[in-house]
Amino acid sequence: MGGKVMKAITFECETITPMFLGGADGRTPELRPPSIKGLMRFWWRAMNAHLSLEELKEEEVKIFGGSGTIEGRSRIVLRVKRDNKPEEGSDIIRDYNLNADYNKRERRLEGDNAGTRYLLYSTVLGSGKHYIKDKQKFTVEIKSQYLDALKQAVASFWALVYLGGIGTRARRGGGNIAITDIKGDKNIIGETEPDFILTGRNCDEVAEWLTQNYNKAKSIVNKNKRTQFISEYSNLSISRFMISNKSFKGWKEALNDVGRDFVTFRTDPNNKSDIFGTAAFGLPRNHIETSNKDLNRRSSPLIFKTLKVRKDYYWLVLRLAGGFLPEDTVLKEKYGSKLQKPSYEMLDEFWGILKKKGSERVLSIPDRLKEVKARIEKELSPEKVILFGSKARGDFHKKSDIDIAIETDRRIELANIDGAIDIIKLSKIDKSFKDKIEKEGIVL
Repeated sequence: MGGKVMKAITFECETITPMFLGGADGRTPELRPPSIKGLMRFWWRAMNAHLSLEELKEEEVKIFGGSGTIEGRSRIVLRVKRDNKPEEGSDIIRDYNLNADYNKRERRLEGDNAGTRYLLYSTVLGSGKHYIKDKQKFTVEIKSQYLDALKQAVASFWALVYLGGIGTRARRGGGNIAITDIKGDKNIIGETEPDFILTGRNCDEVAEWLTQNYNKAKSIVNKNKRTQFISEYSNLSISRFMISNKSFKGWKEALNDVGRDFVTFRTDPNNKSDIFGTAAFGLPRNHIETSNKDLNRRSSPLIFKTLKVRKDYYWLVLRLAGGFLPEDTVLKEKYGSKLQKPSYEMLDEFWGILKKKGSERVLSIPDRLKEVKARIEKELSPEKVILFGSKARGDFHKKSDIDIAIETDRRIELANIDGAIDIIKLSKIDKSFKDKIEKEGIVL
């Protein structure tokens, strides 16, 4: 490494929600560097909205290292430390009083804690699943002799903390953490870098903090390159989130609030019977498979999590972009012959339910879309610009069009817009089409 000076930054962290992960013995829960590093890779990829899959892998190896056909030594060193052994549990239902009843007739969970129980599903099935409790302190030290690699790793860690989770059920509220302090070479984090201590007196201020600091983290990772719609992998090329309008006194209350809506929606008889529609919440499913048997697993594009701001807790639901399955792959019945392309219609219905008690925010949009919007505003002076279709839902593919609905008195034919873009007037479409746009659309 040529005698370069090693720089380091240390984050003091605490667990917000119970963290389920296996240690070296497969039983004792242990937060190890490989677990964090692997998740940092995911979020680093998600923020890179300008590279092809091959280019992405090449750049990733330069920072985090690689093996197999793409080899390379990691340029960062990551350590997890703690002063004391974390407090553990082995029966989360008893430990947190997560009592709920199963209604056999309706085939769903009911009771005061049904929402939390449903979201943490596999971790509450029986006792003996060991986990790390909430409010446990630990530190994460990231260091490197390469300043750019260190900054990119730190930016990826920001995304992991504030957009994701660690361990089992990480996309359903498990393993959420917070950063409480920073030590080390603080000058590494300049004014253009993200803030790491979450602040905000209400949901609007918290949402603004997240959006501003995410874009700072993203600019470090993609080096301010022109971003576009990416469909080859799960990403944040276009993304939005819903945050609870009110705060809660604890993680359990916050997670239960959004979880109740989720369990009610998912166990509704009409929704449960739609085996193709429910696939949008993740695979595998009991009664369907894909036309490519090597692709029968697909993580949910929704991430549920809890944020802690001082003594207040908020729930947040994040939508990831990226094709749900490859374009040539469809869903099929396991015991029938019906085939169907994946649909995000049911996901959009649930998103509409969240709007009743949450505030929607756009986390990021690609530069390509910003350019389209600017041209439309210049040519057509619209009162409103709405992105809809697959690019808004997030389940687009490489050749998908950009669908735009606008309110304007001008003739759309006069617009000088290049590319695969379809523009319609809201005043020229029927109510059912307007309702569809309202359900899945993003106001730009």
